[in-house]
Amino acid sequence: VHTLRGQGDSHVHGRWLFRPQRWLEMGPATIDASAVELSYGGLPLAAGVEGTLVATIHPFDVRQYEGLAFFNHVSADGQLHGRSMTANTLRSLKLSNDVAFSHGEGPIDGRFVMDHGSIAPGTLVRTEAPDSDVEVAGLSIVGPLRAQLGVEGDLATLGGGVSEVRVLRLGVEQARAASVAATLTSRHRDIEHFFGDASFVLDVDGAASNDLGQWKHFFPAASTFEVRSGAVAGGGHAEGSISDLRGRAALQVLARGVSLSRGRYGVTADVAADIQLPDVSLREKRFELGASSVVVANTVATLDRASVHVRAVTLQATSAEIRAGSGSASAAATIAIDDIAVGAPGGVSVAVAPSLTMSAPRFAVVPSGMGGSLAIDLPRLDLLALRGLRDILPLPQSFDLQEGRGRARLHAVVDLGTGAVR
Repeated sequence: VHTLRGQGDSHVHGRWLFRPQRWLEMGPATIDASAVELSYGGLPLAAGVEGTLVATIHPFDVRQYEGLAFFNHVSADGQLHGRSMTANTLRSLKLSNDVAFSHGEGPIDGRFVMDHGSIAPGTLVRTEAPDSDVEVAGLSIVGPLRAQLGVEGDLATLGGGVSEVRVLRLGVEQARAASVAATLTSRHRDIEHFFGDASFVLDVDGAASNDLGQWKHFFPAASTFEVRSGAVAGGGHAEGSISDLRGRAALQVLARGVSLSRGRYGVTADVAADIQLPDVSLREKRFELGASSVVVANTVATLDRASVHVRAVTLQATSAEIRAGSGSASAAATIAIDDIAVGAPGGVSVAVAPSLTMSAPRFAVVPSGMGGSLAIDLPRLDLLALRGLRDILPLPQSFDLQEGRGRARLHAVVDLGTGAVR
């Protein structure tokens, strides 16, 4: 039928009436299949299909219906099993030019019920592909795939997942995950608008990578920093509406020994992030950031000749909104830096401070400029050896600091719109 073909050993019992280009009705008809092969054009979709299907095409004028609207006159109830070429099925859907389903096949089994073009309760179809392989952006994602389609009441559910996922590039493992699971639900069960109002849930658990440097081919070409790290672990959850292109998400990441370096400048630290996105609208290109935090711990930085040790840097955002389409953003955030120590060459301790806080209760960026205020608080700074400043700061010629100690504190408020400081 058009480009869909079934070929094999079958027994058909029923009736039909067909007036070419005018009228069609069929059934009830019973189809007993044995070792049937299904294909889309020359692309195999399933093999060894066996089972029984009872189908009816209710009378209709073929001149009044086009495309998938034809299924509004089809009812069917069948129990089938066989072997599915899952990768070929997904390939035939032509979901994206950037995604290639290179391998994946396995058993398929279940009952399929359709009532006048609507997938009906009683439908439950399962399939597996133990060795699935998907190519995305030069990466190969491999792992055992499982999927299930079911209908209960007026709700259709399509779920799938991959366990023990491996992400490879040129045959080398880049990352892995214990599981990736996705579920789509919809009240649109008619074939013509199947899953047209779908909502989704996505969970990624036990994600890990050995080194961020393995992902440098995804970094911006203009980046001149060398990036490395130790073990990276993370997970995430997302849910929302596909039809509205809107949802919410949460992401947790822990990276050990993250290192960024360029010439005489570099920094090494452990990074832990908890990112909450309570509202994301792809249609509006808008992102809302909820109560989120990024903690950078055990930081060691080299800034030309100076060295800086920081126990922890904590960025907390109570709220933020980014509108990528208009180039505007607003936020309320605080950066707290604890236990700061500045050193000079030769192991000289120049200065220490217990804390430094920068708080922006309101902050906005628009195409015309910035707005809002920034409060800076440095309660105490102990200058332990002023002579060390000559080794890390560009002092004027004929000026020298030989000895001395000192103490300082700072409170400042900066108007980000005008640049005024008090």
